[in-house]
Amino acid sequence: MKITLPIQHDPWLLNGTETLYRLVQNVKGCHAEIHQDRVEIDIEDQETFLRTLADAIRSKQDQVIFCIKQDDKGGKKYVMKNYVLIQYGKAEERNVLKEKIFLEPEKRLTEIFSNLEPGKRTCILCGRTFKRKVDNLKQAVHPFTTKIRSLSGVRTMRENYDNICPLCYLVGTGEWLDEGIVYRCFLGPGGRTYSLVLLPFEMDLKKLNQAKTTYMTELYSINQQATNIHRTVSTAKGDRPMPTEGGNTTILKFFEDFIERIMKELKIEAEIDRLFEAVEETFCKQWSMLIIPSGKVKNVKYKSLILEDEILALFVELQREGTKPYTDIIEKLSITKKEGGILFDDTNDLREKAAAFIIENNFRKFSRIFLPKKNEITFFGSITHLDRLVTSWRLRKMGLDQELENMKGAGETLAKLVKDHLSIMYAMDKAKNKSEFFRAFEQATKRLIGLDAKERERVYPVPLERV
Repeated sequence: MKITLPIQHDPWLLNGTETLYRLVQNVKGCHAEIHQDRVEIDIEDQETFLRTLADAIRSKQDQVIFCIKQDDKGGKKYVMKNYVLIQYGKAEERNVLKEKIFLEPEKRLTEIFSNLEPGKRTCILCGRTFKRKVDNLKQAVHPFTTKIRSLSGVRTMRENYDNICPLCYLVGTGEWLDEGIVYRCFLGPGGRTYSLVLLPFEMDLKKLNQAKTTYMTELYSINQQATNIHRTVSTAKGDRPMPTEGGNTTILKFFEDFIERIMKELKIEAEIDRLFEAVEETFCKQWSMLIIPSGKVKNVKYKSLILEDEILALFVELQREGTKPYTDIIEKLSITKKEGGILFDDTNDLREKAAAFIIENNFRKFSRIFLPKKNEITFFGSITHLDRLVTSWRLRKMGLDQELENMKGAGETLAKLVKDHLSIMYAMDKAKNKSEFFRAFEQATKRLIGLDAKERERVYPVPLERV
């Protein structure tokens, strides 16, 4: 029996098709091939195929859907990850999924592959005709399904909303076994708890498979309840993995790791243009974001994320020169009180905004976060990385190399002169014309006179003269 699964313009089913291909690759009794627009599965021995596929499903659900923790008695405790939309409960001294494809995989697979003949029903997801369904459309099959009529265009179809073919059921439920799902669950006390899921939306199954095979090696251990994207934090007890600050920082850190992995696999030292093309061959620029709230009523929100060529090229150029956008820049930003000490909540908000502005290619908003404010913004990293980001992202395109060097030097000198006199900086920032600007500028330069010999050594006035 030969089964063909065509590509679908649906982020969940698209990734589910690729996940099913990866799942059956090592299953006995079949041969699977992936093409740009379809996956083909040639079942040579159905009995062996169903048995080994059922074993693969059992194994994968414990690895991907559950994370294993120790209970109070030292035994294993299976906890379902927060983003998974499948009912589960306790049975046989452990938590199990109630969906039949996971509870009784061999029995449900037999039902699926015994009901593939065409019939009078039409699947609302893929358009395939079929004779008999194996289950209804629900969130375990497709996350965007909901029981609330006012929020759903599917469940309000009075007669046909449950017309889902056996193969779409298999593809939809099978996507929960995807090791390539990038997730960040917010589980802490206070505030609304929810999960962010990131999926590649690449309308080429072969490239999608190549991309996921590449970045899955960079994902942190899948046995994690909160996230599979981590940053390394230095503590008194040594380095330890920690989740990123929020959704935008998670995405930026993931893109950073993904691009770094692609560049590591390149065997030749390429020029920047060729390097960008090489990265583009594997990297996915379009992504689907699912916002999944916790609680009993889970109405999933969807956002599309398209990374512009300019930002992808920026990532490639920076990482080629040794600068990682998240690790070397965003993670080094903090908001501190004047009397000392980091404001952690404000710092997390700042990093989230900065990461979002980079992803969205909004240099104007990114630069404005560094304007003088009530609390001080402190950069704990190497200024070389920040300078490299600004130069590559904006200044080099302006073609004003010498003038920019003068402005850079003047800016550094001004920062030292007015460090304790922010009123001068405010006056320059609020200047409405050149006269007001140079009046404030003059006040700054006059501070050169009052410096002692030691302070004067750290100030280089030539850039001010050139301005």
